[in-house]
Amino acid sequence: MLKKISIVVIGLFVVLFAAAAAIPLFFKKEIDAKIKSSINESVNAKVDFKDLDLTLIRSFPNLG
Repeated sequence: MLKKISIVVIGLFVVLFAAAAAIPLFFKKEIDAKIKSSINESVNAKVDFKDLDLTLIRSFPNLG
């Protein structure tokens, strides 16, 4: 019984880790648009950038 519970818990952590790695890849354009609109609302200038690199794994717990 303990072996089954530990396998389920480990599987859950693997799925969560994979999701944290995949979300920035799949939703890069939407995240980029939200970041640009939030910055433009906060400052008295128009902010634009070409390249955006998102990762949650390399710099965990900080969004990089």
